[in-house]
Amino acid sequence: MKLKWLIKGASAVLIPMCIFSVGALAQTPALVYSKSLSALQYAYGNDFRIQYGGSMGTGTLASNLLVLSITYPHGSTVSSIADNKSSTYQLGASADSGAGGWVTSDYYVPGSAAGITQITVGFSATVSDWHGSVREFSGVATSSPLDGSCTNNDAIPSTVQCGSAMDTTESGDLILSSAMLVGGLGSNLCGHISSSIVPGAGFVLDSADPHCSDAEEEIVQSSAGSITPSFSIGGNTDRFNIVGMAFKASAGAGASPTGMYILHQQSVFMDISTTSQLAYFVSSGNLLVASVDVNNFNGGSGNIITIDNCTPSNTWTKLVSSLNPYSPQILYVPNCQYLDEHVLHGQRRRSRLHRDGSCL
Repeated sequence: MKLKWLIKGASAVLIPMCIFSVGALAQTPALVYSKSLSALQYAYGNDFRIQYGGSMGTGTLASNLLVLSITYPHGSTVSSIADNKSSTYQLGASADSGAGGWVTSDYYVPGSAAGITQITVGFSATVSDWHGSVREFSGVATSSPLDGSCTNNDAIPSTVQCGSAMDTTESGDLILSSAMLVGGLGSNLCGHISSSIVPGAGFVLDSADPHCSDAEEEIVQSSAGSITPSFSIGGNTDRFNIVGMAFKASAGAGASPTGMYILHQQSVFMDISTTSQLAYFVSSGNLLVASVDVNNFNGGSGNIITIDNCTPSNTWTKLVSSLNPYSPQILYVPNCQYLDEHVLHGQRRRSRLHRDGSCL
């Protein structure tokens, strides 16, 4: 989708946008909840905390697979990963683009404890920027689930793929892949924009942010054998890191949410120095909600006006206070079809957009 807005006396500012969407669990293994954070520009330090609400707002469900993906500067190493349930995070795959570049690493916790709500990542040295995501899956083996991995630290579009295939040993494996643009960035992850991000054949997106050029995908492999995770990236020639992992299925393992729940939460950056921006809202057949917090900095203010130009067509309804047009707003689509391209119209200096949804 494309996001478009009007600029009111604004300089180039990157705006965090959070997106949540919701859906029903369909097969084993199955996504329970995913949270993708925007690249945290200008967030310097040694420790970063990820608040993890989980599908029900209470953290992880018992015995599910938890996967943590992080991208951080080359030269700084992960010194610790800790959560409120004293879990052990195992490194599954890592790609390092080298001096002056970035490292993308995927960690996992099999058979996680119920109620993980905060994850703290510690680094050996202060990092200038980083990106993180967390995904939770049911139906995955709770002990020794890893069934293969692959990486590439020099993947060039248009096809960004692992350097070699994974050869899985069991049918029904959950295959996960994460990609992040890491070439020519300097000290901040965002800014080298891609015109499109498409998952590999048979894969579905869990998140995608063309402005920061990061994406995550998944597939359940029907039969054991060779598989090479990939993304098709348009409008970019910079290098990407990509990592892939395969996890063994276990029917009935873990827990699934019931009733109304959040499936996807995504935070992306919007650059208000442009008039439109592509964004992906990953959802199908569910309620999709964009809740917008408008902040006032340096005397500026503004708001989101519309989201349109959906592919396929979806009509957004906007709710906003009639007393204050610059107050927080909500835009929503009931029973949305898979959303690809949208245009967001608005005027503001800085704002935060949360996209969320609930399974009905």
